[in-house]
Amino acid sequence: MTRQGNLSSLALDGEHDPMSSNEVGRSGKLLSFSTVLISIALIAISSAGIIRLRSALTYPTFSYGISSYAHAFINRSLFIAGLFGLIAIGLNQWIRKLELKTAQSRFLSKAILASLLSCVTFISGIVVIEIWPEYRELPQATGVFPNTGFGGYRIYENVNSISAQWKVPEISSGTPNSLAATWIGAQGKSSPIQFIQIGTNEAVDASGGIYYEAFWADTATSFYPRDIMNIEAGDSIFVKMVRTGSGWLLTFQDNNTGVSEPIQVPFGAGEQFTEGEWIQEDPPPSLSSPTDVPYPVMPQPTFEKLAINGSPPSLSRQNAQVLETFGGSFFVPTTFRNDSFGFTLPTGTALEYLRLSWAFNSDQSRYLYETQSWNSLSFKDRSREVNTLKNAFLQFASGLTKGNWPKATEQYIAPAAQRSITISNDLIVWEKAGFPATGSTYLKLKSDQDNNSVTIKLRATLDLPPPN
Repeated sequence: MTRQGNLSSLALDGEHDPMSSNEVGRSGKLLSFSTVLISIALIAISSAGIIRLRSALTYPTFSYGISSYAHAFINRSLFIAGLFGLIAIGLNQWIRKLELKTAQSRFLSKAILASLLSCVTFISGIVVIEIWPEYRELPQATGVFPNTGFGGYRIYENVNSISAQWKVPEISSGTPNSLAATWIGAQGKSSPIQFIQIGTNEAVDASGGIYYEAFWADTATSFYPRDIMNIEAGDSIFVKMVRTGSGWLLTFQDNNTGVSEPIQVPFGAGEQFTEGEWIQEDPPPSLSSPTDVPYPVMPQPTFEKLAINGSPPSLSRQNAQVLETFGGSFFVPTTFRNDSFGFTLPTGTALEYLRLSWAFNSDQSRYLYETQSWNSLSFKDRSREVNTLKNAFLQFASGLTKGNWPKATEQYIAPAAQRSITISNDLIVWEKAGFPATGSTYLKLKSDQDNNSVTIKLRATLDLPPPN
């Protein structure tokens, strides 16, 4: 009787109940295997990100680089990995207690392994995001920079190859700290933007040293230039970009030294590139800036032997754009002739109009810079920035009406000024409505801003290409 009573007591305790043990075993097996597999997958992602980032920093010339989108992906994946690591540790500790309680240790080793792997994942996330300083300082593209610092020609067609030649312009002695870039490029319409370029930088450093470098860049480098080689002022440069099945083959050739550098870039495979460019640029100082850097004192380059998909392009004034530099210096592309073009300095009313346009563009660039985090701004801050933009439109309209314009231009002055006044009024209505991102108020504002046909016609009478 005593023996049977002990057995009954054990059965009631349920510690060795086969059903309970089986249930715990199944739960332990599922959770253990799941956490092990997920931990391994997240560690693989974390490790790939770390290796890729280290490659970008160690071998910048040959590296594919890290874009802002890659930054965001790695940050999120490591954050998820770290969060999962904490959850997995808790789950596996629970499994461990259950298995010890039921004397089922078949899955205890897997639970411990999953916990260890989760800890590794969690630590790797902390190291990359919080501790590794190089990663935190890598440039990230925001796209918030002036659109005034580009001059040259663009063509809108599918780009499979593009090329050009020029002589590296010589910077005048005594020029202060400044930077210019001469390049060809291609870009597509998909989001994020698909862009790649190759060319030369003409620069003066803070100590007054003048240097010239060949470079390439693309979206995946966050538009950050990757050096190819040092060159000299006056060197004749030939550059070419050819699409391949795995990306782009870039060729930089110094005709004076005979040195040619091919670079295979694994970027843009399978993407469509619909715009070719031959550009002289006044770059911004960073990837998020309301102004460009100072521009060097130097003659402007002449682009020669332009080709698109193996043939000379057909370029009109509609394909051109004026280079507006930091401080308000202007360079107007010449008519495209004999597969080449250069730049001229505007005078008279063309210069007067460009000064008005530059002042407005500077205010607009400041507005875009200050409102790049629009959703995080208070209503008061939004109102302040919108009022700045509203005043810029009104000042532009006032400058137009007060100017002394050629007879051919006069017919467009009043309509162009009225357009600016209308947009200013649209901004007031938009503010009173609470800055909606949809609806009739927003759509009218956007429509009036996009409708710049009168501006294009006005500029044509001054022998200026369309606005940037």
